[in-house]
Amino acid sequence: MTARGEFASGGIMLAASFLGLSVGISSLFFYTLGIFIRPLQAEFGWSRGSLSLAVLISGIVLAIASPFVGRLVDRVGVRPVLSFAMPALALAAVGMSFVPGNLFLYLCAISLLCLAGAGTSPVVFTRLIAAHFKVHRGLALGLLLSGTGVAAALAPAFFTPFVAAHGWREGYRLLAGILIVALPVVLIGLGRDRGPLLRPAAPSPRAEAPRISFFTLFRDWRFRLMLASFFSLALGIGGLIVHFVPMLLDGGMDAARAGRTAGLIGIAVILGRIGAGALIDRVHAPFVAAAMLVAAAIGCVLLVTGGTHLAGVAAMLIGLAMGAEVDLIGFLVARYIGLSAYGSAYGVLYGTFAIGSTAGPYLVGLSFDATGNYRLALTCAALLLASAAVLLSRLGPYPAETA
Repeated sequence: MTARGEFASGGIMLAASFLGLSVGISSLFFYTLGIFIRPLQAEFGWSRGSLSLAVLISGIVLAIASPFVGRLVDRVGVRPVLSFAMPALALAAVGMSFVPGNLFLYLCAISLLCLAGAGTSPVVFTRLIAAHFKVHRGLALGLLLSGTGVAAALAPAFFTPFVAAHGWREGYRLLAGILIVALPVVLIGLGRDRGPLLRPAAPSPRAEAPRISFFTLFRDWRFRLMLASFFSLALGIGGLIVHFVPMLLDGGMDAARAGRTAGLIGIAVILGRIGAGALIDRVHAPFVAAAMLVAAAIGCVLLVTGGTHLAGVAAMLIGLAMGAEVDLIGFLVARYIGLSAYGSAYGVLYGTFAIGSTAGPYLVGLSFDATGNYRLALTCAALLLASAAVLLSRLGPYPAETA
């Protein structure tokens, strides 16, 4: 199939997946986490370390659930998973708005939110795109995953003043309402396109690809190298995203300006996802990733040396790395592992990424509580991002792709 034919036959599916991902657990919900930190701290007196612990626990939940979600998608298809996960996530968001001033109950509620929303993560949507697009797989994945950039650009700018004016409980109810409005559009869009893997094919002993176990995946040194690199990337950048708005507010910015500046991350995520997607169809993907991670490390250094005066530039550089990560997981899995175990491999990698991206905010919160500033956290983030760049550059040439 030609590139034009791929986009013609899969365009509706791509658009529906873009919307579903934009309102899912890894996009709209992740990029609003930091907005709730100061209101919760003001109402209940919890430290930022304690509030960031909630993010860490949610990452562990996603890490445990993602491999099983990936395997479930491999077996039953995408629509059944989404038909359950999107309403469950909306219901859990409504439940968050009724959480009392008890830290343990708050941690439990966040964990349930992430468990309910695990089926709205990129594990689900990238499976469709990686299978349908061959000629311009990188670009298609970049377009799909730029949905997280849209959420990163719009959510802080809108939700920061909204939560400041109406409270954090109304903020969670608004999140649920957005998800409910998007649900029928996503399911109808997927239903109109008969792209591959939208529904599982009828079982055929001759056509069925051999299943690859988790143990077999871990025996592949390239898979282990990807695990280490994406964990370092996530650990280094996850804390910056969640604490970026509080960091700017502590530096003297008002809420509206802080929201607009944080929104630059989302713009850079969009540019990074689409740009990286187009590049990795032509340039060796690990080298593209390494360049973007080095740029993000430079962004961390700028925040240490220039503070809020260079926050806009730093936000753009950090957003580029955020723009490269999840679509690179999908592309690298398809090229180095193959499609027969795509869901399982992506699920494990995404789960590892989730642990890193949610452990990062907790560690950054502890660093802030101990030092009263974010300098140490930013320095460590720069080192982690540089390490991830080196690891990814060692992956070597692509093996022959298996479909």
